[in-house]
Amino acid sequence: MDKVARKAILRTKIIEQRTALTKHEVSCLSQKIASNLFDSHIFKEAGLIMVYMAFRNEVLTKSIIEKSWVAGKKIVLPYVVSEQKTIIPSLVGNLQTHLITGAYGILEPDPQHLNPVEPVQIDLVLLPGVAFDYQGNRLGYGGGYYDRFLPQCGSNTIFIALGYHFQVIKDLSDLVEKHDQKVHYVITDQEVLYIEC
Repeated sequence: MDKVARKAILRTKIIEQRTALTKHEVSCLSQKIASNLFDSHIFKEAGLIMVYMAFRNEVLTKSIIEKSWVAGKKIVLPYVVSEQKTIIPSLVGNLQTHLITGAYGILEPDPQHLNPVEPVQIDLVLLPGVAFDYQGNRLGYGGGYYDRFLPQCGSNTIFIALGYHFQVIKDLSDLVEKHDQKVHYVITDQEVLYIEC
């Protein structure tokens, strides 16, 4: 079986597991993950944080955004340019008035009011994904948006993947490509995995 087929099978399996979570389970597990994030020195030291908007039972991020604002941090959200398969990080100050439903049905900054920041200014990027491993490999949804975006960030920018414990696979190295970007940490409801890059 080739790599593309194996990736597709793993994606389907993990997404089915995630879809099977109840709203209550998503909420409880997301709270544990957020708590593990808030306890980390990386979060405490970050001033400008890029956060994804959760979609289809991904780890919820609304409370992370709101707590970040309370802590005096600035938040950028990804605006997706689907034609170029690129991401523009845009500063956001209000989830009610600054967002619209964008590409793939995901909430994103209103293109009429984009407030772009340079990726090198971002201290911390919180990433979604389908599966992660103990070496920092991340299996996304196949669009390559973050794999194109992350290399634009600064050398000190920290990449943290948020996921449920069942999304952590022992080893994804035989499925990743050269252009796939690794993360520095994986935070789940059960652990904080530090990857020695």
